[in-house]
Amino acid sequence: MMKVTIIWMAVAAVFMLPTMMVLAFIFRNSRTADLYYNGLANRVEQERLGQMLKQQGVDTTHYVRGSSSVEVFKAIQNCRNCSEKAHCGEHLQRENATPGVPDFCPNQDAIIAQAPVSADDSRPEATPPA
Repeated sequence: MMKVTIIWMAVAAVFMLPTMMVLAFIFRNSRTADLYYNGLANRVEQERLGQMLKQQGVDTTHYVRGSSSVEVFKAIQNCRNCSEKAHCGEHLQRENATPGVPDFCPNQDAIIAQAPVSADDSRPEATPPA
């Protein structure tokens, strides 16, 4: 009986080892991804882009995870190269700023796409492909 148990445990270990290795790889990459996205979210928060997102009710982590890294870096560059920094600063300093992203913002479309939808918002619903 002892011999059968040892053999059974050896067989189980052989089959479990690859599974454990795959799970370890997934968990390690998951932690790495979290570190990457948290770092990218911190970068966004340091820019006017982060302030604009916050003003529109968008969590920077949600924005970073909901966009490709290329889009996020492009948005950061758009913000840094914006010719309307003075207007942007004034808009962000106003406590009772009008809702919505200003027309002069080069990231207007990206921010609006991530903004939470309110019950009275009249955004058209996406239609599934035919």
